[in-house]
Amino acid sequence: MTDMNLPKVSCLCPTFARVHLLEEAIESFLRQEYQGEKELIVLNDFTMQELQCDAPDVVIKNAAERLPTLGDKRNATAKLASGDLLLTWGDDDIHLPHRITRMVEAYQRNDAPMVMEGSHYCLYSGIITLHQHATAGAHIVSRQAYWDCGGIPSVNCGEDRDFNLRLKSHFGLKRLPSADALPAFLYRFSGTQRTHISALGDDAVGRKSGYQIMLEHALRWVHEKKEPSGTIRLTPCWREEYQELVKSAVVKK
Repeated sequence: MTDMNLPKVSCLCPTFARVHLLEEAIESFLRQEYQGEKELIVLNDFTMQELQCDAPDVVIKNAAERLPTLGDKRNATAKLASGDLLLTWGDDDIHLPHRITRMVEAYQRNDAPMVMEGSHYCLYSGIITLHQHATAGAHIVSRQAYWDCGGIPSVNCGEDRDFNLRLKSHFGLKRLPSADALPAFLYRFSGTQRTHISALGDDAVGRKSGYQIMLEHALRWVHEKKEPSGTIRLTPCWREEYQELVKSAVVKK
């Protein structure tokens, strides 16, 4: 039974040519233990794919054209949200079943418009490590605060970092609090067979942006039959039992 005393949470999941990873992100949402209202907003702007999913509380939007920047895409995803709180939901990450609960409880404990992820797991080069410090892009924020500070800047790389700085400046904060309960987020930087835009460097005059390079990669993946095209009915699933997998994490000092 849904607890109407808890805030509604909108999980924001922009996606681009990562069907096999997105299916795991959706499965992560479906496994959430949160007792309040929740929704997963998936915004796809890879126009060679029309994504479909009839899982409960999962909203799929297929854009008619690609958004100008990654920052614009994140803001477009946020505009579709109806929740009181907005929670980042990477399409290539794993979100353990207590993630929404953990982040909402951290938000309610702190007198701040946003709470960072805090301790989290990271998969890099086949090794899972437990990090004590927050990642720039993982947070929960009130929908009001998100728009009061102007949303995410219209850039292609570092938009999460710039948003944090914008929010801190707008609200006069010295720091943003971090969740301190049991980690619930597995950040997959490698091992996904897909390029991270943050690995392609910041935007710079005179060279291609990572955003453009990502499109070129996606078109090649489709051509090489490594990524499907056309109408795709998503099948949410976990391909590994991640709750067991993270138990092997090495603590990162």
